[in-house]
Amino acid sequence: MTFLTPSVLWLLGAVSIPILIHLLSRLRINKVEFSTVRFIKQLETSSIRKMEIQKILLLLLRILALASLVLMMAQPVTQGFMPGWLAAEQEARLVMIIDNSASMTVKDGEKTFLDRSKNETMALVPLFKDETQITIAQTCPPKVVFTGQSKDPGLRSSVKSIEPTASYDNIWQSINGLLRDKTIIEPIKECVIFSDLMHVPDSSFSSGIGNLDDWKFYFIQPGIVYDNLAVKDVSSINRIKTLNQLVKLDTRIQNVGTLKKPNVPLELLFNNQRVGQVVSEFDPGKEKAFLFQAYPAEVGIVQGKVILPKDDYELDNSWYVSMPIMAQIRCGIIGATAEDITILEMILRAIDPENQFLIIESRIQPSLNRLFLDDIDVAVIHNPQGLTEDGVKDLNKFLKEGGGVVWFQGDPDGREFHPDLFKKTGFPNPETLVNAGQGFFSTQIAGEHSDLLQNIQVRNLEKE
Repeated sequence: MTFLTPSVLWLLGAVSIPILIHLLSRLRINKVEFSTVRFIKQLETSSIRKMEIQKILLLLLRILALASLVLMMAQPVTQGFMPGWLAAEQEARLVMIIDNSASMTVKDGEKTFLDRSKNETMALVPLFKDETQITIAQTCPPKVVFTGQSKDPGLRSSVKSIEPTASYDNIWQSINGLLRDKTIIEPIKECVIFSDLMHVPDSSFSSGIGNLDDWKFYFIQPGIVYDNLAVKDVSSINRIKTLNQLVKLDTRIQNVGTLKKPNVPLELLFNNQRVGQVVSEFDPGKEKAFLFQAYPAEVGIVQGKVILPKDDYELDNSWYVSMPIMAQIRCGIIGATAEDITILEMILRAIDPENQFLIIESRIQPSLNRLFLDDIDVAVIHNPQGLTEDGVKDLNKFLKEGGGVVWFQGDPDGREFHPDLFKKTGFPNPETLVNAGQGFFSTQIAGEHSDLLQNIQVRNLEKE
């Protein structure tokens, strides 16, 4: 406990006044003439003793009344009481943190959560007196926008300067950084946080503040999100996309509001042209998955977008996907021997026997002095005997321009690879060699659905 006006405590010396009056009254003797003292002696053990006890109780009540009056004037407060609005002589520090991340753009009527938080800040600040040092900060990006007193003319413009953002923040890390300021030495420390508090703090928050027990926190949430549908994820099932192939997009939608949403249209757009739509109903807190399938209209980079109707929070109503669409995939096979190339050609032609989307080019090149890959989308390289510095430059340029490389490598001993292959291109350096014995060894399939085998028509020979 502390006092806002400790200088008043010297008035506690006034409690000696009832004591002096009590002592002086005992010294004063009034003479009263009685005809006989026989009956007075009988009262010494009862009435007179009772009167002495009453006088002592009256003395204690007078002392307590004076002490209470002085303490009331000294304005005692405990840890956790927000004293700034009645602070007199005791210094206090008030830290106000306003969350301006994307989630605070939710609309509540005509105003957003951020607008309401700024209005509440401006309504609260004038209540604090000059003895309270005020710090106001935003979270996205973390920045202190004001430090001073409540009567500072720049305070209002500083709060108004906090703008909404479409980004996210780490509010607990921001709070941690502000409260660790060594210049905060005031005995009274209060922290007010305006946020929707999307995430709870972890253990690093409490451990990062050494004097956490000296602070009192007030968390003010601006409101509840009632009407909000969110696009949680949109992912492409088939990673290899051609002009005559259906693009499949796995889409997940969640109702994160509290209202039931009937007859909600969900649309898929390719280059701002609608290619798919579904209408569904969403219960509060529930999530639904949809599979969109559509043909791309042209070759090149297709900009896909999944959109929902407007609601209280519009930043999660859209999801953007960029997809490269190729008319054909140009595949180059580079091997040390004709036998190696023949095996790889047979595998690739089994995928596209009619050459509808795979254009295969083969080269016998034991040592990779130069790689001419300008007309190639995917390079399949099989067990080269060496790679020069110029070959590494060609390979690195090909990868940076978006090309793909499939590399089969056997025993690296005795082969000459330029060190830039591992330093500049990020090529993995083999550490251990697996001995296959008779030439067969087991392997673990990384995924159940391979991109190379997407949309292949498989027939069951037993049923033919």
